[in-house]
Amino acid sequence: MSTEEKLSAEDQTSREKGLALVARMEHLAQTDERFRQWLQVGIDQIEAGQVVEIDMSTAPDPGAQNTVARVSEQRNTSSLIEQLADKEHASWARWMNYIFDVGKTNEDGSFTIPAEYVTRWLRQANTRYAELSEREKQSDRDEVMHILPIIQERRNQ
Repeated sequence: MSTEEKLSAEDQTSREKGLALVARMEHLAQTDERFRQWLQVGIDQIEAGQVVEIDMSTAPDPGAQNTVARVSEQRNTSSLIEQLADKEHASWARWMNYIFDVGKTNEDGSFTIPAEYVTRWLRQANTRYAELSEREKQSDRDEVMHILPIIQERRNQ
């Protein structure tokens, strides 16, 4: 799929989501007088150039607020996933660099890991965390320290 086709598909998805939200808002405006009045004030402000968007968090209908909260939560979750994925990739890259440091690249491009590393890593891979040595556990804890600031930041929000 070309970049132009991907952008067109993303635009279509955005349009569909926007239309669904408009349909929900129209339904609320027809069934809830408070919501209709609130929405009309927002539209009037936009038309008068006073605001560029309506703050859905001030909507009188809990259903409308829940819709916005879900969208906001999805954005926060996506952001969290990206931050954690970035740290996971960095952890993987450190591990791969370590493997390439201890192993040997052969003339044909293949790679050989010394037997003592293979034996140790297979044992560790097949051992529950609780049964690892303190040194091995500390290595895992050190990796967790890379993501801990992200988790603490989220907890404080």
